[in-house]
Amino acid sequence: MSCKSLAEALTTIERMLGKDTLQKGPLVNACLTDLLPDQKAVRKVLEAAFTIGVTKIFTDVCGKPPDKQVSAVSQCAVRLYDDFGFKKTLTEDVLWAYGRALGLDGKMQQPPSQSSQPPSDILSQIKMKLRPMTRGDKNELLITRSQIALNIYANDGGIITYQYDSGGISELNEDCLNAMKECLDDEGWHDKGSYSGSSAPTHLYELEAKYEDGRIVNHHGVFDRLHIPEIAFRLFIGTLCAIVNKRGLGGIIALDGFMMAIRPGEVKYCGVEFYEGGRIYHYRTNDLTICVGDRVLVPAGRTNEQKEVTVRTVDFCKRDSPLYPLDKTKEIIRKIT
Repeated sequence: MSCKSLAEALTTIERMLGKDTLQKGPLVNACLTDLLPDQKAVRKVLEAAFTIGVTKIFTDVCGKPPDKQVSAVSQCAVRLYDDFGFKKTLTEDVLWAYGRALGLDGKMQQPPSQSSQPPSDILSQIKMKLRPMTRGDKNELLITRSQIALNIYANDGGIITYQYDSGGISELNEDCLNAMKECLDDEGWHDKGSYSGSSAPTHLYELEAKYEDGRIVNHHGVFDRLHIPEIAFRLFIGTLCAIVNKRGLGGIIALDGFMMAIRPGEVKYCGVEFYEGGRIYHYRTNDLTICVGDRVLVPAGRTNEQKEVTVRTVDFCKRDSPLYPLDKTKEIIRKIT
């Protein structure tokens, strides 16, 4: 959450708490729904709200001030969950923690299934496996605070291992773990079930992420931008490439097959290079299998002479807001195999 959003939220909260009368759920309706829809923001705003006016918030939600209501925290949690769709575990954990900070812990009964401490948000380890659906090399990636290991299993049975040991906790490794944590918090995971779009899947993946408190999160399925949060995962790979030189590597590091998918209403643009180090020109294509590094045939110049070029970038954008005018952008003729 940006500082600007938090400042706006706090200003709104202060303004509402200064009113003589409060409508049901003004904090959520005015702040959380419009400004801060994600749960991390909810946690921060609840913290600020409890600090500035816990009595009024409790009174507004529960109907009674907390010092006169023995189970105020539990009731508040249930009301927040029922009325506004918060996850019950998150809401109860937050309210319990701040109730303790306010000295109300002696008056509250914590639900037996809930822990008095919120779960750790810190990742300690990532394991990821990538295997081709037909032929190709399998990849295994391991990231901890002090180590990164990439194993490549070739079809002939050989194994190539790239290992990076920092000898202690590395800030770069922690950056990778944090980038994956942000990716795991995204809602764009589709392990199973339906999804909207078309894909040409080439790889399957398995992901295991372990948190400091022992929790483990698993994801698996098709390795592409329809099944994995695209922006967050590409940021994770970009962070990883600050440590691992991806030149000559395929698989996870090179996002093999990841961009071979398109959502409804999208247009696929490829930036191509006519010669090494030359200017990039953009063409449209409906071929999902065209990726960075491929050689393709395109029409060039006023006479549309066919030229063989190299794809350097692949981008997707909404049809109603294209990178370049659709009627003025030429299409790739075909991929050269």
